Amino acid sequence: MRDIAMFFAMLALVPLAFKNSYNAYLLWGWTALLSPVYYLFGFMQGLRYNLIFAAIAIGLWLLGKVDLKGKISANSSTLLLIAFMFHVSLSALFGYDNNPWNIQVYEGFIKAMFFVLMMPIFVSTRLRIHALVLVICLALGFHGVVEGLKLISSGGAHKVRGIETSMLSDNNHFAVGMGMVLPLLIFLMIHLKTQIAKYAATAGLVLTVLAIVATHSRGGFLCLSVVGLWYAFTARRKVFSFFLLAVISFLAFQMAPEEWFSRIETIKTADADESFMGRVIAWKVSTAVALANPVFGGGLHAIQAAPVWQEFIYKLDFLSFISTPLPDAQHPRAAHSIYFEILGDLGLVGFLIFISIIINGFLTAGRIRKLTAGEENLIWARDLADALRLALVAYCIGGAGVSLGYLELFYVIVMLLAVLHKHIQVFSDAASKKSAQSSLSLNRKINLDG
Repeated sequence: MRDIAMFFAMLALVPLAFKNSYNAYLLWGWTALLSPVYYLFGFMQGLRYNLIFAAIAIGLWLLGKVDLKGKISANSSTLLLIAFMFHVSLSALFGYDNNPWNIQVYEGFIKAMFFVLMMPIFVSTRLRIHALVLVICLALGFHGVVEGLKLISSGGAHKVRGIETSMLSDNNHFAVGMGMVLPLLIFLMIHLKTQIAKYAATAGLVLTVLAIVATHSRGGFLCLSVVGLWYAFTARRKVFSFFLLAVISFLAFQMAPEEWFSRIETIKTADADESFMGRVIAWKVSTAVALANPVFGGGLHAIQAAPVWQEFIYKLDFLSFISTPLPDAQHPRAAHSIYFEILGDLGLVGFLIFISIIINGFLTAGRIRKLTAGEENLIWARDLADALRLALVAYCIGGAGVSLGYLELFYVIVMLLAVLHKHIQVFSDAASKKSAQSSLSLNRKINLDG
């Protein structure tokens, strides 16, 4: 039944994409973040939805069929992302042999970066910025709504495993991805025009929080806690934000099973937890790989390749001051941290570029806040910058314990901040020019009257 529904949906969506290049771009992003094949089991499962809409969008751009066309500017965000993409390409090229993950991860990363780097071309107006935020929420929020409803229907027994066909492929990855989309759902809840749309965004927000609870992820709990408290203390409407935090927290604790509370309690004794200490060992191995290959690292997901893991697991003496159990040399582990993942994969140089992208994202959000200060008609831009900044906070906190260094949503948020900043700059420049012209006209009138 799902496949039949998807078949008829494609009959409508493909002509819609050809009709307008921006529709194609939105559908390109929607299929990338949603990963619809996860929900299909029949004749429509093998279709490459993302490739279809990417090809239409790029084709229309090459044919000059992009209306309201923007342009790629040489701002700090774009330059850092291009530098990072170039460095990732070199790291994949010069990485260790016998790493089956190298090409697989690289292909997914490059596809995501094409979407990200083309954003300034397609997203050039306020309406289009809003539409892209809405599509992100519809894509990732759909997973949150589905899993949240499952938790309610099961009376708290449901446990999220992740979306196997996407980067959010296990419970911890899923929790971080959902934590990043929460601020955008809050933004929509405040700024959508119709009451029914606001109710839909609110329901999506609550269900996505419940979906994070259903992951039983300790990293997800930390991410959720930081997002909630950060929003409550930094939002424009403090009373509303604390009320929202209190209501959602109450609902989450009511639905959470005893197993969830037991899992969260283990945060206090992380040094005695076998799973956590296994991650520390993986961080050690990633560091060893980076120090042996400081420029290009070991290649993408290098330590997950058995030969690389087995080579470096015995070279950790320089980190002996960090006490860990005897490591398992036969079973490679993921890096379990965006920071150590990038460090081991891309070396010290790639790590510095990655950290620069994060810092630049926060600085861009700060510049937007400065430009919009005191401007009533730009409150939406300030709120969106705050939401995107909070999504970065969720990524930085939640990502400390998962291997999501190449998560497309992170790079989308960084570029969306750059696009928003450019839009506000143009608006501010136009307002300043208009004000200057008004002052000049007034001065001329005064001189003539004098």
